[in-house]
Amino acid sequence: MNRYLLIILLIFGNFYCDIDRSKDYKLTEYFNKYNISLDSLKAIFVLDEVGCVTCNKSFSNLITYRLDNPKIKLILISRGSLIDISSLIKSKNTIIDFGGTFYKLGLCQNSSAILLKNGKIDTIIEINATNLKNNLLYLDEKIQNN
Repeated sequence: MNRYLLIILLIFGNFYCDIDRSKDYKLTEYFNKYNISLDSLKAIFVLDEVGCVTCNKSFSNLITYRLDNPKIKLILISRGSLIDISSLIKSKNTIIDFGGTFYKLGLCQNSSAILLKNGKIDTIIEINATNLKNNLLYLDEKIQNN
């Protein structure tokens, strides 16, 4: 009986570990299409127009002043109807994804920041009205200090 329990625990333990690995794997595969290594990045911003318009505009402003950093990439899903994306769309650090294929990875469903550590997902912060100011300050600090 104990053997069966041990086998079941090992199977489920490996399954739960694979969930986290699969997020990293999906993100790696997405960026491989653009010949970008996650090891060279510290943050990925995802900008869309879904949800809080004020939040997305504030997030867009933060991105605008940080996008010249080669360790940051922007996945631009917003088409610019509610947010001015003119400066963002011109950046070499922007990946244009108007079709929203990034969302199919299941990592986030609206504007977000994905912080990386050693090429792996460390933190995912969804941008919304709850704690907007604190989240933007936190992101800005993390980007500057790393």
